[in-house]
Amino acid sequence: MKEDFLKIGKDALAVGAWEEARSDLERAVQSEPSAEALEELAWAYWWLNDMPRVFELRTQAHHAYLEKNDKQGASRTASWLGLTYLEYNGEFAIASGWFQRAENLLEGIDRCKERCLIQTLKANLSFRIEKNIPQALSLLDDTIALSKSLDAVGNLMIAEALKGFILVTKGMVREGMQLLDEATLLAMNNESGDIHSITTTCCFLIDACQRARDFDRAGQWCLKVQELCMRWRHKAVFATCRTQYASVLIWKGEWQEADRELTTAIDELKKLRPVGVNAGILRLADLRRRQGRWTEAATLFDEIKSAGPKALPCAALLYDTGEFKQAYDMTDRFLRQVPPNEKTERVAGLELFIQINVKLGQLDEAEKSLNELKEIAATIDVLPFRAAYLNAKGSLNYGLGNYELSRKDLEDAIDLYEQILSPFEAARARVALARALDKLRDHGQAEHELNKAISVFKTLGAKRDLEKSRQQLRELGVNTTNEQGFTKRELAILRLVAEGKSNEQISDTLCISLRTVEKHLSNIYQKLGTSGKSARAHAASFASRNLPSR
Repeated sequence: MKEDFLKIGKDALAVGAWEEARSDLERAVQSEPSAEALEELAWAYWWLNDMPRVFELRTQAHHAYLEKNDKQGASRTASWLGLTYLEYNGEFAIASGWFQRAENLLEGIDRCKERCLIQTLKANLSFRIEKNIPQALSLLDDTIALSKSLDAVGNLMIAEALKGFILVTKGMVREGMQLLDEATLLAMNNESGDIHSITTTCCFLIDACQRARDFDRAGQWCLKVQELCMRWRHKAVFATCRTQYASVLIWKGEWQEADRELTTAIDELKKLRPVGVNAGILRLADLRRRQGRWTEAATLFDEIKSAGPKALPCAALLYDTGEFKQAYDMTDRFLRQVPPNEKTERVAGLELFIQINVKLGQLDEAEKSLNELKEIAATIDVLPFRAAYLNAKGSLNYGLGNYELSRKDLEDAIDLYEQILSPFEAARARVALARALDKLRDHGQAEHELNKAISVFKTLGAKRDLEKSRQQLRELGVNTTNEQGFTKRELAILRLVAEGKSNEQISDTLCISLRTVEKHLSNIYQKLGTSGKSARAHAASFASRNLPSR
């Protein structure tokens, strides 16, 4: 009895036995090169990440379906070819051509799963490339209704997930998350079905969570998708998910683990899905920026040829390095290119733009951006966006000289950042708060805030922020000591005492008499409220804690 290698191969695909599926389907193609066998064999190679063979076999399957006048099969393979060109080569024009061919083949055939597939793919293209959100949503509404009537669960979950994702980007987080929850529930209850649809649906949810800064939820789903990918040996999606999970780890301050995830994922993506590697490089470059490894960050950004995706992270690096005018130009360009209705996408740009404008003294422009950020935070009403707004408002109030208002805004922002477990953002807000407290002459609390920030930066490995905070603490010490009435000469003597110099050595260093040194020391002890044998030790300790080194 002749074995049915096509059926055996399809059964192997259904349980994730990719090598066995490839072997059986190769035999099926050799014995009878049918369109269906070619299509299924392409999927086997897809799972095994052999993309040249995927392109070749899907093209052959498409022509084979055309030869037998199977328009639905030809449309389906045209759709997958378009997606393959888009995902693996980033060739939008070629992908669009294949999508149009797939749609043309379905002329007169309205109720079929292939119609659901091509409409979903075209909606994704409309949203991501053409920035035509109304058209994308219209296509998806039709697709969801058709998928439900055909009981096409795989198509339904992807269409609902994409619609939910688009709604989240528009700022309709509650409505979008409801759709994403429904789609993901379908995905989790259909693990024996189309694993491609399942992982795609989950990835939309994870991306939406990150845009809404719901990192706890994103982290949980990342781990779930990683579990699915390991079970189904889906290496490329697993690597992609690792880059997404790294964003969660960065936000939570688990930078060492994020570093490991990103470097491993980038190596995998370079081999399995080169077009997807830029996302990992961008995240690693931004981590290097936060770590204060600025040269490495710049080198990584240079690896990415397209200016669009790296515009905002590069602007953040320029801001950190003090290149405020260049940072302004790049952030302004980013905001011009992101439509106002993509609210969650604009938040990070507005945050940075406000900080830059405050540094440049362009307070009217900063206030204009703050008003937009306020509107987004009020519309979406999630804690991370509220914290971003309060932090930016505190920065602007400081620039305006409203130090008491700045203090309140920054304290509230810190409370929210700590509530959502965002240590780096909280620490930076503490540094800003210390500046406001210094202006309010509350030096004790300013020192407290700086010490807490320094502790966090040290734990994270944020070396540049650590250096800046320590310098700010030293400068704060000068302000504090000057309030006690020390003269410049007394401050100089205090530093030398802290260095362990004797009175004779101080006399030689400052070219003053020994008696003058002793007189200054007597005044210093009096101002410090100390006397006796321990006075010198007390003065040295005070100078070490409060005076910057020379």
